Amino acid sequence: MQQGNILSTDVLQAMDHRYDVFNGSKKADPDLVKQGLYTPLCVTGKKVVWGYPILETAPGLGVAELQCVAIPDSTAEDELKWALKLENRTGKYSFKEKEKIVSLLSPGIDSSYHGLVRMIEGRDDPGFFDRINRYSHFSMTLKKAVNQGIVDYKTASETSDLPEACINRLFTPGCLESFSFSNRRIFLVQYYEVVRRDKLDCEKALDVLEDILKSESPLENLSGMRFPLLTASRRQFDTFKEKYLPSAGIRLTPPDYFEGDHFSVSFSFYSKKSLARKISKLKNIEEHSDELFDIL
Repeated sequence: MQQGNILSTDVLQAMDHRYDVFNGSKKADPDLVKQGLYTPLCVTGKKVVWGYPILETAPGLGVAELQCVAIPDSTAEDELKWALKLENRTGKYSFKEKEKIVSLLSPGIDSSYHGLVRMIEGRDDPGFFDRINRYSHFSMTLKKAVNQGIVDYKTASETSDLPEACINRLFTPGCLESFSFSNRRIFLVQYYEVVRRDKLDCEKALDVLEDILKSESPLENLSGMRFPLLTASRRQFDTFKEKYLPSAGIRLTPPDYFEGDHFSVSFSFYSKKSLARKISKLKNIEEHSDELFDIL
């Protein structure tokens, strides 16, 4: 790396800003910029490689010149490596930043960028470029949701084929914000599966979504649509318990997802008389066990 130079902010502003790819950079401290106590900007040829927060802050402070270090012109990969070293946020770059970084690289030679990927992700990541390519095809609304942490990349990728109008509605402020992150993922995937299974066009898919959102329990309602047989079995089972085991202190458990051929029972007792009452309740189950097994 070459020695430092002093360049005017006007000259720096007029240079090539292709490497202004970091939206998660730490803001420049105005007091430190005034005193010249900052990492010098990195420039090469007519390009600013790193230091944009400092460059953005300086004019408003009346700082007309900035310290810079010039490096030789090189490939985009090498210049990005300098930018990433100076940025020093390995493993913390957003998808928006990663997409911008990848856009500066020559296409078709992904396998040669292992070192760069390690600087971005902090590890070898063979699926990095496929993932960024997939992200690049998301709608703007879905990209924003991923970068804001409203939804994870995997869920976004699984549901990105939803009609754009549906995606826009799902991520309208206030729509899914009351859901936990986990329930939001479940809702998105199940809604996507309903739309795909029923081959709903955009208009019908929006109508279905509005009906779900207006219901008292949107996620429960959606789960009922996605798994109608399972939901019906649960309701039958709940009805059976209310009918034959009201306040009995006996836990009756069906097989997982009602896929199996046996139920289990558990209870506690504190005396011979207490045990007799539990057994009496169990006999009640035995007498109506045909109803129980019909649920499976």
